[in-house]
Amino acid sequence: MNGKYIDRDEALFELRTGLFPQDVEYTEAIGIAESIIKSAPGVDAVEVVRCKDCVRYGDVSNVCKGRPTEPNLHRKPNDFCSYGVRREENG
Repeated sequence: MNGKYIDRDEALFELRTGLFPQDVEYTEAIGIAESIIKSAPGVDAVEVVRCKDCVRYGDVSNVCKGRPTEPNLHRKPNDFCSYGVRREENG
């Protein structure tokens, strides 16, 4: 994932606190909005790989094949762990 997560509430607050005078043109407003969003503080987050999308997950058996600390652990499709490795999309 190449995007950066931002604090949406902070960005919306900045947009709503009077930065747009009544006579501002639409294109100018878009430029101001883009600048606010680009400068919004980022959040500390990591992408999660769900078991159903992991290379170690067995679709039929629901068994995690290769999780180092707990081999053959039964998992649900929407579970995740810190050892998740996203499988490549074929197609």
